[in-house]
Amino acid sequence: MTRTEKNVIINGIAAECILDYVKKNPKSMRKAVLDGTAGIFKQKCSEKKINDITKNEARSYVGKSLNDLLSEKALMSENGFITESADDKIAVDKNKCKAVFLELLKKREYEKSELYAEIIKEIGADKTRSKDDDNEIKGYVGQLISRYVDEGTVAFKNNKYFIKTRSMKTVPKKPVPESEFKKNFLNRIYENGGSFFENFFANVLEKYYTLTGRTVWDSLVSGGSDDGGIDIKLRISDDLGFVDNVMVQAKCRQNANVTETEVRNFYGAINVVKASRGIFVTTTGFCPTADKLLKSLDNCVGIDGDGVFELSKKTLYGMKISGGGFIFDDRVFDI
Repeated sequence: MTRTEKNVIINGIAAECILDYVKKNPKSMRKAVLDGTAGIFKQKCSEKKINDITKNEARSYVGKSLNDLLSEKALMSENGFITESADDKIAVDKNKCKAVFLELLKKREYEKSELYAEIIKEIGADKTRSKDDDNEIKGYVGQLISRYVDEGTVAFKNNKYFIKTRSMKTVPKKPVPESEFKKNFLNRIYENGGSFFENFFANVLEKYYTLTGRTVWDSLVSGGSDDGGIDIKLRISDDLGFVDNVMVQAKCRQNANVTETEVRNFYGAINVVKASRGIFVTTTGFCPTADKLLKSLDNCVGIDGDGVFELSKKTLYGMKISGGGFIFDDRVFDI
């Protein structure tokens, strides 16, 4: 018998002994599993003509095998107790994943691997034998990280992720001229993050359409990593009864302009759902090629940061005009 063949047999015996012991003695402490299995393991090795294993070696083999079984999720450890794992994977609740993700980052900084481990544990995927649910959670958390970093809600530094602290230094408390307020206005939208911007702009559009004589029947914010490229959906009609389904993609950014590729992808998305109109809105601007493409489309427009401000001013949403100057409507911005 070669050394490799011997190790394969030994590891198989150890795993068999451990699984059998845990099945008969559920919720045993680790020490109890090792103590209860080592003797049986040594005896079974003797039956296989492997007689040169000492008591300490037997315990070492069993300990290594137990670690392997825990790593492979054939067994699980909960509060120090070793138990059998559930056979089936769990249904991953993405809303809970997102809530746990944000709650964790509010408390402290995390490396990506730490986030994965904490969320998998919180969702309960660590208690299943399948790794499919683990991988599904990792994939979704990766999407959340990309989205929130892109929109500025989450920052990355020294290999760790954390919620960005909002700076209130630029928020005027007294009425200021329009040029000064405009810069503060767009900065504050950016600091509040992408989810805020999606809801904010949905409300601006609803007020705008109402002020211009349209009826808004539906206004749905569907933003997220799996939104299909559409963040806001509106259904409106005019006095003649014509109905429009308006789809919006919103990009909350500090510096980066929207690219031609992003516009093309969005235009493809609105055609897939057969929307009558599309709006691509951003807190920054559009690259020249993206702007050129938008101007060539009859049913899709782009609204940059200046446009966001002008629409907000027209609807007086998020701002107030007082004493010849502008101030924030904190009922909108304090989230």
